[in-house]
Amino acid sequence: MTITEVLHVALLAVWLFSPPLLVLLAFIRGRRSQNSKGRASMAIGLAAVANWIVFTILLVKSQTPYGIVFLTSLLTHGLLLLSFLAATVSLILKRGKLPLLSANLLLITLWVVIVYAPSHWLRDWNYGSVRIDGRLTPASVYIGNPTDSEADAIMLVHVPAADDYFLSLGEEKIRVATKREYVRLPGGVWCLRSLLEMKFEEPLPPKQMNEFRIASSKGVIAVQF
Repeated sequence: MTITEVLHVALLAVWLFSPPLLVLLAFIRGRRSQNSKGRASMAIGLAAVANWIVFTILLVKSQTPYGIVFLTSLLTHGLLLLSFLAATVSLILKRGKLPLLSANLLLITLWVVIVYAPSHWLRDWNYGSVRIDGRLTPASVYIGNPTDSEADAIMLVHVPAADDYFLSLGEEKIRVATKREYVRLPGGVWCLRSLLEMKFEEPLPPKQMNEFRIASSKGVIAVQF
C-alpha cells in the first residue's frame, strides 16, 4: 500500500471508531457525577453507543463482492433522527458536552455519507452534450451510483431551456424531474427521494450510440454522452 492509501484507511478508521471512543471519554470525565445532569449525559452516551453498534452491524451486513449496498429503511431513518436529537440535547449538557456532541455529529456524518448519499447524491459530471431539435443547448449533468454496479448509474439532466430529467442508464429509461425533488448544492445535487424508488418510462428510440431522446414541449431533447 502507498502512503496515501495508508493515510486514507487510517482516516476512515478514525472516522468510524471515534464515536464510541468519544463517549468513553465523556464517561471517564463524568464518572464521579451522580446527579440528574450526570445521568442525562450517560443516557445520551448510551444512546450514541447503541446507535453506533447498529450502524456497524448494518454496515458489515451490507458488504457484497462488488462494494457496499446500504438500503435505507424506517430503522435507518429513526437512527439518523436519534443522532440529531442526541446532538441537540448534548448542547445543553453540563458534563461531557463536547465529546458527546462530537460523537453524535460524527454519527450523523456516518449515516448521511455512507447510508444515504449513495441513493440520494449525484455529483457534477457535465461530460454529456444536450441538444433540442439538433441545436446544442446549455445544460448541467449530474451522475450517481445508487447500487454497487456502475452500469446502473442514474443521471439528472438540468436543461434551463426546457425541463429536467432523470436518466436510468441501466434500464435505458427516463423520468421527468421537478424542482421540488432535489436541492442543488456545491459539487452536485441531493435528491429528496431515493433514486432506488424512482419509476422510469421508455424514451424515444435513439438515433446514435449512448443517446437518450426525450419528447418535450420545447422539442426533442437529445442527451448524448
